[in-house]
Amino acid sequence: MFKNLTLICGLALAASLTYSSAQADPQARAAAEGKTTYLVFYRNWDATAQAVGQAVKSHAEKHAAKAAWVPVGITDPAQKALVDKFQVGRAPMPLVLGVHPNGAITGVFQKPMTEAEFVQTLVSPAKAECMKGLQANRLVLLCVQTSAQQPVPQGVKDFQADPQFAQRTQVATVQLNDPNEASFFAHLQIDPQANAPVTVFMAPPGVLVGRFPPTASKAELSQALHKAGKCCDDKNCKHNH
Repeated sequence: MFKNLTLICGLALAASLTYSSAQADPQARAAAEGKTTYLVFYRNWDATAQAVGQAVKSHAEKHAAKAAWVPVGITDPAQKALVDKFQVGRAPMPLVLGVHPNGAITGVFQKPMTEAEFVQTLVSPAKAECMKGLQANRLVLLCVQTSAQQPVPQGVKDFQADPQFAQRTQVATVQLNDPNEASFFAHLQIDPQANAPVTVFMAPPGVLVGRFPPTASKAELSQALHKAGKCCDDKNCKHNH
């Protein structure tokens, strides 16, 4: 999750500038069905574009319950809304974007995808929520809970309430016993068998700030963020060097 997110974040931020839930496009329709959409952008439907498109089509059909694919000719006036939405008109072609129903971009490809690469872009709900937050340039605090009744740690609440971080902080929760998140937990190096709550702190574009017990204070979270050089967006900040 924490690799190759810079390009994905950039494209996602561009998409968020023009996204409208009311926009009747193929991606929006697939999202309404709970499917990840694979947009195959191309300038010319030549051999290279066809090879990329065929690979996506094959994988999407194999995972039809979770995926849909849409070829998008960037010079086709009828596709202008999608091209503008993701601002890919000047990008090298062909280009494939995997878009989760929540709007998070889960993968970017310019070559035929392997089955393994495709499956990796079919991300879990919690991972998609974290990716969307990071792609929106937000700090993400993922609270991994051992029960639905478990409250968000006080330190996390205090951090989110701090005026310095409030406008760019997103808090998400997930249950440790959720089988759909097993792969995500493995990426985060969280052992469900430990049955211990933990807060995973992430910063854009995909920096793991740290993992913290529920007793961690706002001061501890802030200190870790400063240490990671992600306390603010000011390039001249002493912590960003």
